[in-house]
Amino acid sequence: MKRTIHRTLLLTLLLSSFAIVAAQPFTSEHASSAEVRALLERVAEHPNIRAVELLAESAARRAHAVRAPVELSTQFDLDWRRLSVDGTTLSEEQLRAPPFGLEPRSDRLNVRLIARPFVYGDLADLYDQRLIEAERAALQARETRATLEVQALAAALAVWLAEGGAQLAEEGLLLAELAEASTRTRFEAGGASALEVGRAELTRRDAEAAMRDARRQVALAAARADHLAPGARLSGPFELTAILGTLPELLRAMLDTSLGTIGERNANRQLLPTLQATATRVFPDGDSLTLALESRTLQPAFIYNSGDPARRPTAGAPSSVLDSASISISWTLSLQAAGEGGAAP
Repeated sequence: MKRTIHRTLLLTLLLSSFAIVAAQPFTSEHASSAEVRALLERVAEHPNIRAVELLAESAARRAHAVRAPVELSTQFDLDWRRLSVDGTTLSEEQLRAPPFGLEPRSDRLNVRLIARPFVYGDLADLYDQRLIEAERAALQARETRATLEVQALAAALAVWLAEGGAQLAEEGLLLAELAEASTRTRFEAGGASALEVGRAELTRRDAEAAMRDARRQVALAAARADHLAPGARLSGPFELTAILGTLPELLRAMLDTSLGTIGERNANRQLLPTLQATATRVFPDGDSLTLALESRTLQPAFIYNSGDPARRPTAGAPSSVLDSASISISWTLSLQAAGEGGAAP
């Protein structure tokens, strides 16, 4: 009698628990836009996105550097000379004296200043190429961001689905426990066989295993989602929108076409004659100042070189200023291009 009362109370508790769970069904409402924005903000902190964004910023700076009004480069060389004869190291005076005539220490400085009042010729081609490189890097950054955003949204949705599966598994376990309790009650009253009790117990154990597996799936899905967007969750499915806009393959094809046009333009310019003009002044101390200009870019270059100490005049020796100017024309002919041109109909 006491066992029957105990079974009845257990059956009542299970029914009330099932009623509570059934009153809170697994919802399928859409996630709010605030949840989606919060998730995407977390994705933006991913190190892969920051890496490709830095590459894009570097490519943009390389493009803008071509349009810099002035380019300045310097080079400084410092040499120390030591000479040993028959195991004896010569002094500085011995090095300077005949027959060696070497300077123990020498330093050279080269300063090159290129003025860029405008972008022309090869420089214009370089600038256009750098711009395309910057566009491709920016496209890669957008594509990487979009890929990680899609992966994060899918991972968050997987967590939501796994949680729903775990909730359903819990409800299935409650139903299995309810069925087992009902079967045992009927068995004690003589209305069920021992075989039916065994089947109900086996069903309940299967439901427990399913619930444990569902909880493991929730933990795995949460770990994958936290790898992309730590702590970000969705309360339901979301509205899919275009993230990249124009297809990346189409954009790459357009950039490759532009790059090919620039290459053809530069190749045609290679066939034109190049005019170079230089004017150099050499000072008494061996220093020199050169002004150079060539027709490929039309960017004047000012070059300063410090003289070699070994060639500097000694005290009391006559000194003079040397001026020189030169103009050269070079013309490169491509036999391959000429052959292709002759073969054309």
